[in-house]
Amino acid sequence: KAGPAATKWAKGACENCGARSHKTKECMERPRKVGAKHTNQDLKPDEVITELVFDYDGKRDRWNGYDAAQHIKLMDEADKIEELRKAKKTEQLDKNFMTEPDAS
Repeated sequence: KAGPAATKWAKGACENCGARSHKTKECMERPRKVGAKHTNQDLKPDEVITELVFDYDGKRDRWNGYDAAQHIKLMDEADKIEELRKAKKTEQLDKNFMTEPDAS
């Protein structure tokens, strides 16, 4: 998510892209030839950073954020790809078998 974009570079913002949510060393954009600090053009919006507050157990929960439905969807997609790969392989083997002459 992105917040509102600034119209002018602000002190303390990233010198490369102009976002106030990180510094120049942490910027994920490619380095510009002339940074946003000097040009005031194409300033990127600030990233919205949400901090989740967990209790003692919540911080140590391995399965925090796990979505079983997403895993099932991923496995279904992998199964479809595997079936297509097998079908292509058998089709190729049948084609090769039909075109090879008998070696008698």
